[in-house]
This record gives sequence, C-alpha cells and structure tokens, in this order.
Amino acid sequence: MMPQEEIMSTILSAIESLDFPHLRSELLKYLITPPLRERRVFVATKAFWSHSGTAEGDVWLFVMIPGQQIAFAYSNEGYALLGRRWGLVWAEQLHYGDPDVWYESLIDLVVDSGYFVDYLN
Repeated sequence: MMPQEEIMSTILSAIESLDFPHLRSELLKYLITPPLRERRVFVATKAFWSHSGTAEGDVWLFVMIPGQQIAFAYSNEGYALLGRRWGLVWAEQLHYGDPDVWYESLIDLVVDSGYFVDYLN
C-alpha cells in the first residue's frame, strides 16, 4: 500500500498535467483533502484475475461529484489485472463498481463519465 502522501502527489500530478485550466481548477475545487482510503471489493473473473470470485483492493476517493453520491477514485493496484487506476465509484458502497468505469488515465475518466466535460476547453 502506498502512503497517503504519495497517493495525494499522484492525484495532484495527474490533475496538474491536464491540458485544460478550467478543468484543473474545477477538480481542485472539489478535491477531497486528504483523499479517503477505503478497502473495496470487486468481482474477479478469470478473464482479468488469477481466479474467479471476489477480491479486495484499496481505493482512494479524491473528488466528490457535486450533488451526487458518486466520486472519482484512484487505486494504485488498478481494477484487478486490467491496470485501470482511475475510476468512477458510488461513494456509499464498498465495491469498485463495474470494470467499464475504470480507466487508464484521469482524462479518460473525466471524458467518459460526462462529469466536468463543460470544462474541456
């Protein structure tokens, strides 16, 4: 497990590397500081894990979506063996959610989620 300071540094670096100043500003406005670490469960299948069943990993909630019970999350381990570290999760449920809402980059998460897309200019 990475220390909280390293996770925060990784998240901030990803935000600062975004090419959109308004998006950076908006994400920083809703940034959870420090990010919330939660132990969450995901459904593992042999397609992307060493066995079928459930497995656990650490998820760090770092942005709450305004007016929603949804958060942007980071997992250093990524979603199973898929390596997708950036995800969209329900804030009140202790699971990773669907593998289709986990991405290889923060910008992919922002674009595909539909949240904050008005700031992509």
